[in-house]
Amino acid sequence: MRRDAEANRDRILQASRSLLQEYGGDLPIERFCEAANVNRATFYRHFTDRSALYSAICDHELAHMTDVIAGAEHPLSFLSALAEMMMVYDRFVTSLSDLPEFAKTPENNQKVCDAVAAPLARAKSAGWIRSHITEDDILVVARMVGCGWRLDLHESRAAALERRLRLVSEGLCPGNPTSN
Repeated sequence: MRRDAEANRDRILQASRSLLQEYGGDLPIERFCEAANVNRATFYRHFTDRSALYSAICDHELAHMTDVIAGAEHPLSFLSALAEMMMVYDRFVTSLSDLPEFAKTPENNQKVCDAVAAPLARAKSAGWIRSHITEDDILVVARMVGCGWRLDLHESRAAALERRLRLVSEGLCPGNPTSN
């Protein structure tokens, strides 16, 4: 791909990611073009429709979060990175409910499970995560930790996530070996 074409594609992805996070999925293609400062022809050179754009954004975000997860140095950073990944993924899926072709499908869920598999195996072998925990279990926990953080009455999302992650990792029951 030519350098200017690659730059246009990157601009469309970055501008569209921001719009999608702020306004959701029900935006006309013109808004994405305007935000990226490209015309419709340029948009269609890179993406066949909004669904293709959204899939590219989601794949980009998952790749980035997979790199973050792979670099996690301790259990809380591992779980925090997973919670971040699930917030990004769920935000896209939730905001795209108007596009049936982008609905939650086994294929979309499998992308996330694949992103979690290797880091989860590493976390298990390091003793950070119990051996019977599955990718799906981790995704449920990450979703629980990441949703509605403003309900915690913390000013920052990072502080709310840290608190939630500590509660999950230490447990609520007395006598939990990690709570001593």
